[in-house]
Amino acid sequence: MSEPSLVARMLEALNINGEQRVLEIGAGSGYVTAILAILAKHIVSIERFRTLASGAQTRLAQLGLQNLEIICGDGLSTDVAGPFDRILVHLSLDGAPASLVSLLAPDGVLIYGRGIRQGRGARLVRLSRNANGNIEEADLGPCILPKPIAGVAEAL
Repeated sequence: MSEPSLVARMLEALNINGEQRVLEIGAGSGYVTAILAILAKHIVSIERFRTLASGAQTRLAQLGLQNLEIICGDGLSTDVAGPFDRILVHLSLDGAPASLVSLLAPDGVLIYGRGIRQGRGARLVRLSRNANGNIEEADLGPCILPKPIAGVAEAL
């Protein structure tokens, strides 16, 4: 789980106003998904571990949050219907996956960690699609996010 200060920076960088459709890669326990569900219009969250996805789904339902769906799958290769106004990736990658950038709506924002090594050297990055469709990038400072693991797993 990401440290609360990093989660706060990520959520602030998303600049959610209540009308956005959000894709989250890495639901985990559902902690950030719950916050997103309060802030945004609709959330699609993908988690690769079946036990985490199931647990998050149960917890979020108990909270009465209904504007979301949890999908068990590989977040970097699962087909989901875009576009999304905001995309939050709880991973440190070597670059923004073209598959996710293609899901960005006009004026969309994608937040992820860049720097494949977990820990040192990783940077939080904000990509935004401007009104002309061009992608702009901003460095939001250091971050610690896990590196990706391909595929789906039964349990953590």
